[in-house]
Amino acid sequence: MTANPPATLVSDPSARAARHLAELDAQYDAHLAALREHAVLAQAALGNDADELAERAEPEPSRP
Repeated sequence: MTANPPATLVSDPSARAARHLAELDAQYDAHLAALREHAVLAQAALGNDADELAERAEPEPSRP
């Protein structure tokens, strides 16, 4: 839970706008970090799937 800002900040439009922009910037950074993490996980999964498909297409020869 966030603390309430002082009354002077609430009534000052430029302070409210600055606070709002800072919140949007923080949300943007959090979303961007989540998207990057998702991309890394998706790329790893894709690599695993590609390896699995390649093995199915050309399985390693069995040794006698």
